[in-house]
Amino acid sequence: MKIFLTILFSISTVAGFTGKWSATGFYESDRNSGKCQEVFLQLKKTNSRFMILDGGYICADIQASYPPSSFDIVDSELFYRNQRVGTITKDKIEISYLDGVYKLSLNILDGEILFTESWKDEEDFLTIESKMKTLEL
Repeated sequence: MKIFLTILFSISTVAGFTGKWSATGFYESDRNSGKCQEVFLQLKKTNSRFMILDGGYICADIQASYPPSSFDIVDSELFYRNQRVGTITKDKIEISYLDGVYKLSLNILDGEILFTESWKDEEDFLTIESKMKTLEL
C-alpha cells in the first residue's frame, strides 16, 4: 500500500502541467488588439525536466509557433542550455529571455492554465492572454 501511495503522489506532483491545452484568447499590441482564435500548448513535466513539445497562437494577423524546447529543473529554477531562464513550482512557471524583453507565465488555477506571453521592447509591445483548458492528460 505504501508503494502505491508513493507512486500516486509522485504522478500527481508532476502531472499538473503535462498534457495538451487549448483555448481562445486576447491580444494587445502597440498597433491593435483583438481576439485570438486559438492559443495552444502541449507540455510535459517530470521531476527533472519541463518540456514544451508544441504550441503557439493564432491571433488575427499575428501568429506564432513554439519550437520544441526542453528545460532542466534544478531545485525550483529552469535552465535552458545551462542558462537560468525562469522558475517553476507545482502550479506556476515563469520564463524570461532577452533581458526581460520576452516573458511567458503559466499558472494553474482550478484545473486551467492562465497563459500570458509578453514582448516589450521600447515602444513596441505584444501581450497575449488565455485561460486554457486541458484537451488530454
